[in-house]
Amino acid sequence: MDFAQFIPQLFYDLIGRLVAGLSLLGTVYLVWQQEILSYLIWTPGKDEPSWLFLSLVLLLAAYILALVLEGLWSLILQKWVGKYVDERAKVKARGQALKEFSVVLPTFDCEHYKFPGVPIMYDILRLKDPNVGARLVKLRAEIQLCRTLALGWSIIMAFWLAYPGTKIGQLPGVLGLLTCVVAVSSEYWSRRVRTYWSMYNHWLILEEAKLPSVYSGRGDG
Repeated sequence: MDFAQFIPQLFYDLIGRLVAGLSLLGTVYLVWQQEILSYLIWTPGKDEPSWLFLSLVLLLAAYILALVLEGLWSLILQKWVGKYVDERAKVKARGQALKEFSVVLPTFDCEHYKFPGVPIMYDILRLKDPNVGARLVKLRAEIQLCRTLALGWSIIMAFWLAYPGTKIGQLPGVLGLLTCVVAVSSEYWSRRVRTYWSMYNHWLILEEAKLPSVYSGRGDG
């Protein structure tokens, strides 16, 4: 059985937080390598801490950084950017799922079908089919990864441009970072749509025949 099916939350933390945090710390090191090395409390190659200690510190720093950026997203961007993307993704995914399911099942009344709320769908699907639940966890982790990278790289880019030591020759690096921000932002939208689409598809496949009451007017997520 897949590792993510045993410990989905750990799988989420690995992709959505550790990978994102390590990528951002690596970017910071590449941009300000000389400055970082000048602040080390030990001399490289001499009296260095053990690799195990450094690895643990690095993983902890990466995880905390990702959590802080998640909090910043919730405080600053979720109300406008996150909510807008979320609603647009739901509309697109919901319409496509209903349209395609009506082709598979011609008697299906897609015009009047009402999905339950997203949180209850997510929990029910994870309980009833761990394979589907593991896939949804993976997709949500990828969304978190893209969101954290987009915000983190944007902050790094802003500091890089404002840093007194930045030279004209470093502008290609800034443009490269901007390209990365645009790319992961696009992927954030794509993964958000795919997550809802997958959720709606699996709900229709697993629940429509067993829970006909879902047609009745329960609130749409």
